[in-house]
Amino acid sequence: MINRKLLWYMYSTEIPERHFWNILIVNELTQIPIIRQKLREELNPLVDDTLVSLNPVVSETVIDNGIVKDSGGLHYELLCLESTVSAIDFANVYQGDVKWDRRLRPRKTKEGWFDLMDKVYEGTI
Repeated sequence: MINRKLLWYMYSTEIPERHFWNILIVNELTQIPIIRQKLREELNPLVDDTLVSLNPVVSETVIDNGIVKDSGGLHYELLCLESTVSAIDFANVYQGDVKWDRRLRPRKTKEGWFDLMDKVYEGTI
C-alpha cells in the first residue's frame, strides 16, 4: 500500500547564504497545493507581525510531478525551494508521515532525478 508522505532534504551554501529544500510530496492532487502553500508560509517567518526577511523564498522549482501508479489516485510533486531561511517546522506543514531522506540530495541535471522519480511512480518510495 502506498502511503501519503512528505520527504525532505536540505543543503546550504555560505556565499550568498542560501538554503535549498528538496521536498517530495505524495498525496491527493487537491492536497499538494495546500501543503506547498504551508511550506511557503513556514519559510516566511513573522516576528512581531513583520517579515524577518523581505525575500525569504528566492526561487521555487517543480522538478517533477505526476500520478503514482496503482495508488488509488495519489499524486506526487518534487520541488526545490531556495530560501534565506534555514529551518522549517514540518509539524506546521503536514501532520502525516514526514521524514528526512538522503535520496533527495541535489542532482547535477534534471535527468539525474529519473531513477528516483521512477521509484516514486512505481510506488516503491
